[in-house]
Amino acid sequence: QQKQAEFADCIRKLGALPRDAFGDSRKDMGSKQLMAEIDHCHKELQKLGHVNKKALDQFANFNEQRERLLERQAELDEAEESIRALIDHLDTKKDEA
Repeated sequence: QQKQAEFADCIRKLGALPRDAFGDSRKDMGSKQLMAEIDHCHKELQKLGHVNKKALDQFANFNEQRERLLERQAELDEAEESIRALIDHLDTKKDEA
């Protein structure tokens, strides 16, 4: 159970994981095979060096923020067009008077 807690903590530190990380592909493996795969993965991760593990989360957040900003820009462009039309209308009324 201590190992399970340790592995669960390591998984939490990884951040977002792909969907296939929770598949059934490893359920039939023995503990020695699993430990060997964990060691292999750990060595592969060490080769990567310092990688921003939260980059995927940041990317998703930035995309959401971008979408909100684009929506806001569209609203502001629409409002600007409406204001310019009002100004033109008022200028025309002023010239007629």
